[in-house]
Amino acid sequence: MANTDTQGSTSLRRDVGLIPLLFTSVGSIIGSGWLFGALFATIEAGPAAVFSWIIAGVAIIILALVHAELGGMFPLSGATARYPHFSHGSLVSFAAGWITWLGAVTIAPIEVLAVLTYASTYAPWLITQTVSGAPSGS
Repeated sequence: MANTDTQGSTSLRRDVGLIPLLFTSVGSIIGSGWLFGALFATIEAGPAAVFSWIIAGVAIIILALVHAELGGMFPLSGATARYPHFSHGSLVSFAAGWITWLGAVTIAPIEVLAVLTYASTYAPWLITQTVSGAPSGS
């Protein structure tokens, strides 16, 4: 959100309240992707899927710490695409921006599939099961 000061220049707001920060954090953490990830990993790998979650957790922590350090060093908007530009150039930055955009636009269909899957317990006509066990809309 752009902010206009008394001289008329625009800049990004650098403050966030407790409630918006809480809702942003909870909204980013709680979703259906982690439930589907656990479901499909267990279907494919069984109990050994726990090891992949541990490895992924370590990788995510490392990436989060690097991103937090870069955020402190370079407080810029669009960091997901700008940090790769600083380190790897325009092509990697372009790819990172598009991957982030694709991730953002696929959230809605994933959530719809999750709601249909969860609701199919009470209304089984909402989805049909395919041979692989993955739900699909009917």
